[in-house]
Amino acid sequence: MGFRKNGYRFERVRVSETEDTAENHATVSSITIGYTLDGTCKFIKDVGFVLITKVSQISRGAVATWYHSFPSACLAFFGDRRQLPPSSDNCLPDKLHSFAVGNVLEDGTDFDRFPQLPLLEVHHCPHEIKQLLSNLFYDGKLQTNKKPGQDLPALRSMGLPDCHPVVVINHNFPHVIDGTSVLNQEEAQLALYYAKGLRKIRPDDSICILAFYKSTCTYIEENAPEKVRCSTVDGVQGREYDYTIVLTSRTSGAQTFLDDKKRINVAISRTKTACIIMGNVSYLRSAHTWNQLFNQLPR
Repeated sequence: MGFRKNGYRFERVRVSETEDTAENHATVSSITIGYTLDGTCKFIKDVGFVLITKVSQISRGAVATWYHSFPSACLAFFGDRRQLPPSSDNCLPDKLHSFAVGNVLEDGTDFDRFPQLPLLEVHHCPHEIKQLLSNLFYDGKLQTNKKPGQDLPALRSMGLPDCHPVVVINHNFPHVIDGTSVLNQEEAQLALYYAKGLRKIRPDDSICILAFYKSTCTYIEENAPEKVRCSTVDGVQGREYDYTIVLTSRTSGAQTFLDDKKRINVAISRTKTACIIMGNVSYLRSAHTWNQLFNQLPR
C-alpha cells in the first residue's frame, strides 16, 4: 500500500480523471513521476480530481508538488489531524522542517481554510476502544456500528482480564538509554511471551508489538517468532492488526515523547480485537494523557 523514501511515507492515492475515463491508483511519488513521462504528460490538464489518502503523513513539499503537477485538478485530502504528522530527520532545522514538512492537515483545517467533511465513523476498533478514543481525542464525536461487550477468549486463556479490550500490564523493569532511544529488554521479553501465547491460541490472527522507542523495537525484531510483527508506533500509522501489544519502555525521566496525544492515539487505535499495554503505571499516571486514559479503563 505504501513505501518509504528519504524518511517520508507516501501512501496510496486515487486519481479520477473524468466520468468517462478510467481511474488511476498509485503512490504519491510514482503517479507524479508517471505523468511527467513522454506520452503521458499531455494528459495532465485532463486530470480533474485527485484524492490523496493518509494525508496526515504527507509533507507540505509533496502537496506543493501535486498542485504544480496537476494545475487543473481539485485536490481532496483524506486523513486524521489527530494522528501523527510526517516524520523527518531529527537534525532538520525547525524553520526548514516547518517549510518543507509541516503538517498539511492542521494547516488546512485551522481557521476553516477550505471546506471540510467530518468522517467520524470507526469501522475496525472494538466499541469500547472507540469510546475511549472518542472521549480522549475526538470530543466524544466518534461513532461505530460495533456492539459493546465482545467476547475475548484469547485474553481469558492467557489469564488476562477479559472485561475490556484494553488490558494494562504493570511492571517496574528498568530501562536503559541507548543513544537517543530507550531500551527495556525485560519488557520486550514479556511482550514476546504474550505474543507467542496469542500466536498459539489464535494462529490465524495478526499480531503486532508496537514500541514507542526504536531500540526496544529493534530488540523485538531480532527475537520475534514467525508471524509476529513489530513496529515503532510512529511507523505503524495506517495499519491494523487483530491484536497489538504496546510497549512504553521508559519507567522514569522525561515524558514529552511518551505522552504525546497523537502518538498515544495511533498506538491504541491499531487493534481490531484487543490491545495489551505494558508499562510502569505509577510513572505513566504522572503523565497527563496516560492518566486520562487509565481513568477511562475499568478498575
